[in-house]
Amino acid sequence: MSKDDEPGKLGTISENAYYPKEGEVMIVISPSLDENGEWDGELRTGWMVGATKAVAESEAVRNAIDLSLTMLAVTNVLDEDPELFEYFVSARSEVMKEMFPAQYAEMELANSKDYSIDGNVIKLTRWTKTLGEA
Repeated sequence: MSKDDEPGKLGTISENAYYPKEGEVMIVISPSLDENGEWDGELRTGWMVGATKAVAESEAVRNAIDLSLTMLAVTNVLDEDPELFEYFVSARSEVMKEMFPAQYAEMELANSKDYSIDGNVIKLTRWTKTLGEA
């Protein structure tokens, strides 16, 4: 068994590897690779718990494990329910807005349309960039 194949270890063992500390629960997301090492379009999920049996039986860690399993199950549910997926896209957007307000504002500005099209009429706003006169 090589160092990279140690049981219970995540991915490649290196000095930069991170393993959960006592009481931590980690969700692990990794790309699924084909036999050529190319991403096959799928993502694999899993989780790790850094806990001794006594800590793992604590209410806080049990709740963290329950939340992590719920988070992992969400992808399966969203694949089956397009309406619920749209709701989660909106909720995810709100989380991003709270966590990264400046970057979110930049992204919104970059993605915003500063014009609208009504039939064969293009309606401009004062922020629409044009060449020449509009």
